[in-house]
Amino acid sequence: MYTYKELDLIDTNDRHFFYFEDKITPLKLELEKLVQSLDYMHNKEFADKVLFPYEVKFNNAAETYNDDVSLINETINNKDIATTEKEKRILNLYNGYKYILRNNMAINKENLRHLYTILSNGLINDYDRVNMGEYYRNGRNTITSPYLDKPDIECFDYKKLSKYMDILFNFINTNNNFELLTNYYIKSQIIHFYFVYLHPYFDINGRTSRTTSMWYLLNNKAYPYIIFNRCVMLHRNKYCIAIEDAIKYRNLTFFINYMQQRVIEELEKEYLIDSINSSNNNLSTTDIQTLQYIISFNGPKNVNHFAYMYNNYNEKRTKKEILETMINPLIEKDILKIIRTTNKNIYGNKPNFIFDINYNNIDIDKEKVKHLSLDI
Repeated sequence: MYTYKELDLIDTNDRHFFYFEDKITPLKLELEKLVQSLDYMHNKEFADKVLFPYEVKFNNAAETYNDDVSLINETINNKDIATTEKEKRILNLYNGYKYILRNNMAINKENLRHLYTILSNGLINDYDRVNMGEYYRNGRNTITSPYLDKPDIECFDYKKLSKYMDILFNFINTNNNFELLTNYYIKSQIIHFYFVYLHPYFDINGRTSRTTSMWYLLNNKAYPYIIFNRCVMLHRNKYCIAIEDAIKYRNLTFFINYMQQRVIEELEKEYLIDSINSSNNNLSTTDIQTLQYIISFNGPKNVNHFAYMYNNYNEKRTKKEILETMINPLIEKDILKIIRTTNKNIYGNKPNFIFDINYNNIDIDKEKVKHLSLDI
C-alpha cells in the first residue's frame, strides 16, 4: 500500500489532486544524492550562466520555437533594435528571467501579473488585450496540444480563476522549510502543473508556468533544478501526455516522476559538459549547444544523425554548415574523435563518419553520468 499525499490544490469540481509519496521517493533520493554532489551548481552564478542564453532557448523550444543560441545571444546583445515577433519573444523571456532573478520577490498576483506583462509584451492579439481582466483572462479559452492529434480542450472556467489562483499562491507560499532540496523541485513541478491546468491567460501560459516554477526555485536557492526546461524540449509529446493524464486522473505521481527522471539526465549532461570545459577551458556557446545534443544521442553518433537532430530543434542549416561550425571545431579541440567513416555521404563526396566524445581527455566520475548512454 502506497502513502497517499493529498494536495491543497483542487480541480474544478473541488476534488483534490494527489500523488503517491512512496512511489516518488526512490527517484527523489537519487536526485538529491546527485544534486548534493554537484557543488558548483549551488549558487546564483550558475543560474546566470545557464539562464542566458540556454534556458531562454529551452523554455521557448518547449513550444516548438526553434531559435539557435547564437541568434538568442545576438538578439540579447542588440536588444535596443528588436522589432520582429521572434526577437520580442526572445527578449521578453530574457527580461522575464532578469525579473525573477531579483532576491526573494514574493510570488503573488501583483508580481505574477507583472511577469506576464513582460513575457507577453507585443505578442498578444487585440482580442486578448481587450478581454484581459486586472489579473487574469476574462473570457473562455481553448488549448490545442501542438504535439498530439486531439481536439481542442476547453480551458478552466475563467469565472473561477481568481479563487483558484489564490489557492495556488497559498500553496506556493506555505510549508517551504524542506530538509531535502529536491522537495523544492517537486513542489516547483506541482506549481508548474497546476498553473497549466488553470491556464489563467489567453496565451503564453506555458512559458509563464515554467518561468514561475523557475522563480520558485530561485527564491528557495534550489539553483541546480532550473534546467528542467531542457527535458521538456527533448520529450515534448511525453511531457504533454504526462500533464493530460495528471489532469484526467488527478494523480500527479507519474508527472512528478517523469520530471524527476528527466532532470536527473539533464543534470548529468550539465556535469559532463562542465567536466569537458574544465579539461579544455575554451568551449564556446556553440560548442556547449553541440555537446548538449551529442550527449542526448542514443546509439552511435554520426554527422547525418546529428544534423537531423539539430534541425529538429533549430532553424534549418545545411549539413555542410553544421559540420564546419559545430562538429569540426570540437574535433580540432580534441573533444570529439572520429571512429570510422560510413558508406553514406554528408554532402557531395564528403563521407559521413561516426564520432564520439574523447573521454581520455576528461576527468569524470562515472557514477555521476550513469543515466546517460555513454561509451566510456
